[in-house]
Amino acid sequence: MNSIDYWYNTVTKNECVTKTPLSSFIKNEQPNIISATFERACNLQCAHCIYPQDTLSKELSEKYKFNEVITNLISQISVDKNPILIHEGRIILPRHIEILKNLKINHPKVKIGLIDNGTYIKVLKHIKTAKLEFDWLDISIDGLKETHNQQRDPIYKKSWNQAIEGLANAKEIVKKNGRVSTLMTLSILNYLDISKLADYLLGNNNILIDELHITPMVPKQPNNYAVNLDQTAFDTVWSQFKEIFKKYNTESKYKCFFKMYNIEDITKLAKSVGLSNIQNAILGINTNKPPILHNGSITFFIENIPITYFPSSIWPQESIFIDADVTYRVAYAHQFTLRQLRMKPELKKFTVTQITPESNLQEIYEQTVDHWWQYFGKEFLQKEQEIFKAILEK
Repeated sequence: MNSIDYWYNTVTKNECVTKTPLSSFIKNEQPNIISATFERACNLQCAHCIYPQDTLSKELSEKYKFNEVITNLISQISVDKNPILIHEGRIILPRHIEILKNLKINHPKVKIGLIDNGTYIKVLKHIKTAKLEFDWLDISIDGLKETHNQQRDPIYKKSWNQAIEGLANAKEIVKKNGRVSTLMTLSILNYLDISKLADYLLGNNNILIDELHITPMVPKQPNNYAVNLDQTAFDTVWSQFKEIFKKYNTESKYKCFFKMYNIEDITKLAKSVGLSNIQNAILGINTNKPPILHNGSITFFIENIPITYFPSSIWPQESIFIDADVTYRVAYAHQFTLRQLRMKPELKKFTVTQITPESNLQEIYEQTVDHWWQYFGKEFLQKEQEIFKAILEK
């Protein structure tokens, strides 16, 4: 049994947490992905974003040897496991390119992904000079021009043009067999743009991307809740999903993906699609497409639309998360600045350990699993049990 099997049996059968905790299974599932926040400062301050404004991270990154730590951890992931490094932001700078270039030289089999908002255009020449190619590039676009700028750049209103320029030049820095994708974070500001944005990015006359990933925002900071989707908006979202999934997905090739990270959104989805539909989908009843349990997520199908949910209780095996101050932190730590995380005792639960160039990957990973389970994981599992019980037993 692995962690997702354990999780599925627990939430669908409403079993209590057994003597063997979920964390014991997660410890045996060390991720092959290192997700690193290379820089905390950003040129934007999006309405939905969990990150607060922060200062440049260079001093702390250099003090704690970010470059050496990344190289050391990647070297401990077997080539057979297809090691992956994700530059998770917030913006990419020339010094980051040197780190990525050296990493690729020392570990040519590692795959590198870049999550960006189009800012990479400012260092495009550096990327080309370094002969650095990404295995995939994801540029966030949150609606058509007006709504995207309202959500991401309401003052200067330049974010949309920057993001589209980034997509237009993407093939220059992405491998021939690589992937260009877009993440759309849904909010009350942009939810009406789903169909039109899909047509703009995937339409036959203007194919800018290979895949469109859509996810409801996960509100954490107080300002986030003001733009969170309500039930009426969620109903409208679902009607648009049916339209774009029918238009752009086939049995053999998916271009549109719906991903959920917030357990409360499962309840909203149930109201939008109907209780019996979501019950059958999750339990695999009266359907020709039973749920698929992936490593770290579950995909179930409603009206042939795949919906992937990532349970927070098993978060640690999603990726190795390295913050810009070379610290192993847990999910939702992003809602605080580095200074807050390093100085405020009450925030220690978001920090696991300072990583060094000598750190043993499996040891710090297991430490993180125990830390997550103690402070967050067990509580998340109980919440997930409650939500699924309320849905499945009605």
